[in-house]
Amino acid sequence: MKLDSPLPVTTQILNLVLRKWKFRYLIKPALGICVPSKWMETQLTNLGLSASQISVIPNPIPDAFFNTPEKTTARHRFNLGINERIVLVIASSTIHDKRKGVDLIEPTMTQMLKSGSNFLLITVGIDGLDLTPRGFNHKVWKHVDSEQDLVNLYASADVLFVPSRLDNLPQVVTEAQSAGLPVVAFDVGGVGEAILFPGQSGKLVEPFSIEKAAEAIEFFLEYPGNENREDWVTEASQRWSESQIKNDFEEYLRNLNV
Repeated sequence: MKLDSPLPVTTQILNLVLRKWKFRYLIKPALGICVPSKWMETQLTNLGLSASQISVIPNPIPDAFFNTPEKTTARHRFNLGINERIVLVIASSTIHDKRKGVDLIEPTMTQMLKSGSNFLLITVGIDGLDLTPRGFNHKVWKHVDSEQDLVNLYASADVLFVPSRLDNLPQVVTEAQSAGLPVVAFDVGGVGEAILFPGQSGKLVEPFSIEKAAEAIEFFLEYPGNENREDWVTEASQRWSESQIKNDFEEYLRNLNV
């Protein structure tokens, strides 16, 4: 089963956001512009901005995400069973948010149940989503109280599912990879740039195939790849640590001569 995206193509979206007068008078003459992904850079060059004016600098990840606790310790913090197979979904969204793909969560989890999979679904920040009445083992968190709780949540999970229909460089993906958590997402926008080791630290699946998403999630529930976690964390730190991003911005400003 494939659920088609209801969204217009990316260029149409950007044309709505970057009105012609703004693009002509504010952005195009600028010394430079920073974007968090190569995908966004491509969208802007397609609109006429010179590639020489664009620098790609991702958002930074706090150091705490590179030093997550052991899974048993993290799960104890939230009273989660040590043998639970946990699928995590984080989105500041509502059940009506098509761009974030909230409506794709239930059919994906249903497909997993049909395949005989046992798991606990934890969703965070999604207003109005509760699959418990439909027979799912589902914990609903409206929010996370602190950065350390978020770090512990990533450490507790076995896989992060990102069902977005369109996204730039999702912070939840870079955070999860920094914490050593595998990610499953649809191959849209700049999401793929955040997967450190495709096939190992995460999988991109065909948009918007419920079956392929369910298969990829199940793969990481069975083979979380924790033996390679240190490599993921090291690579993430080299790309996204606060000190690295600070250096990138300083170099960017020096090149602008400001």
